[in-house]
Parts: sequence; structure tokens; C-alpha cells
Amino acid sequence: MSQENVEVIKALFEGWQRGDRDVTRTFDPEVEFARYGGEVAVTRRARGIEEMTVALVEWIGEWSELRFEAERVVDLGDRVLVLARHRGVGRRSGLPLDHLEADVFTLRDGKIVRWEAHWDPAEAQRALDLEEEAVSQQNAAVAERAMDAFNRRDIDAFIQATTADFEWFPALGMAVEGGSFRGREGVETYFETLDATWEEVRVVADEVRGLGESVIWLGRIEGRGRGSGVPVDAPMGAVFDFRGGKVWRARSYLDHAAAAKAVGLEE
Repeated sequence: MSQENVEVIKALFEGWQRGDRDVTRTFDPEVEFARYGGEVAVTRRARGIEEMTVALVEWIGEWSELRFEAERVVDLGDRVLVLARHRGVGRRSGLPLDHLEADVFTLRDGKIVRWEAHWDPAEAQRALDLEEEAVSQQNAAVAERAMDAFNRRDIDAFIQATTADFEWFPALGMAVEGGSFRGREGVETYFETLDATWEEVRVVADEVRGLGESVIWLGRIEGRGRGSGVPVDAPMGAVFDFRGGKVWRARSYLDHAAAAKAVGLEE
């Protein structure tokens, strides 16, 4: 839905350029608004469309001939970062304004639920970096729970960590329909395939690292073949791709370097 979010924000700025100040179509009724000064102090906070409108009118009233234009729009999944150029003249000072501000919009179901206006774009980037680190840690924890559920063959726990359209590209077992297993039914089929092939099999993590909306898992796989009794102890890597805090795709490899390459890293 990220591209749809970008289009919503682009339409919002285009409407403002035309002088359309009706925000009710774009914002959630309980939208949160915060304006940050140059030192990240919150200079204005509002909740709900009415309070936000009052805050905007107050700020706009400080300038005459105020215009703003989105110079860059960055897709961040559920969020959209806009670098917006503000031009105008101070109503009291008479001084010209030509300033680049960073706006971070958080969207849900096509509506803006949070708007952070950062006077200093560098502070906005730092805030985004901190939030991305938190998301990375949360996603890494989900990936670890999913692998623990895999070891226990706990289908319900595994499915709780995934989206409804989850797709799994395994390193072990025969995949179906183009090389992957899909959804709960696919997970059940894959677990059945493993049990039919292996007397015992489990994965052991050495490193789990969050990378924003992806997680790289590096470790090894241990097991014993059913029938042959041949033991296996081999390197294994996996990449989990996230959407909304859940795994929508998992890719596993019998090679750490291949997993690292899949996320643009070198082992």
C-alpha cells in the first residue's frame, strides 16, 4: 500500500498549492499533529482535525504570501517523508522566508493518522533513524519467535508471525507452485514434507539482525535423515521481509553468503 500512500500525500500538497485547505478528506478524525523546532522541541501539538486546523491557521497567519511545494517525496511504507520548500514573507518582520522543512506522515487505510512537521530536516532524519532501529529490533524478535515455532512445528505460533499472503522459499524440502509455499496451507504442507524426510531437524541461530523491514538470520541446521540416519550439520541463512510488523516473505539458504547478498550485505 506504500505507493498509494505516496499518491495520497502528493495529492494533498497539490491541493494546498491550489489553495484547497479542506483537510477532512485526507486526515483521520483523530489525527495527531506535532510541530518540532530546530532543536527537536515540540513547539505545537494537536489531536483531531479541529485542533490541527487551529494550529495550522496560527502558523500560516505568521506569514503573508505563504507557499509550499513538495520537492521530494520518499516512500517509507506506512510513512511518507516529504521535503517541502516554504516560501513567504514574515507578517511582522517583513523578512523573506525560503526554507526546506521535513514532514513525516504516517498513514493507515489511506488516511493520515500522524503528521510530524520538522523545521530542521536533519532532526527529522535522526528521528526516522531512531524509529527504524526500534522497528528493526521488533522485527528481529518476531523472526526469532517464528524460528522457535519452526523448531517446535507449532503451526499456530508460526502463522501468528506472518501475513495472510505469506510466502516461504525454503532451503530444505520440495517447494510447490513455482518454488514456494503460500499461506497457512503451504506452511502445513512444508512441515509435513519435513517430517516425512527428516527423523529430526532444527535450526540454531548464531546471529539475528534487523535491517528495517527485513531481518537476516544466520546460523546452522542440524538434523538426521529419516531412513538413512545420516546426520546433517550445515550452515543456514534466512531473510525475513516484513510488512506491518509481520513476515510476508521468508527466503532460506544453505549458505550465509547467499543470505547476506540477498539483503545487500557482505558476510
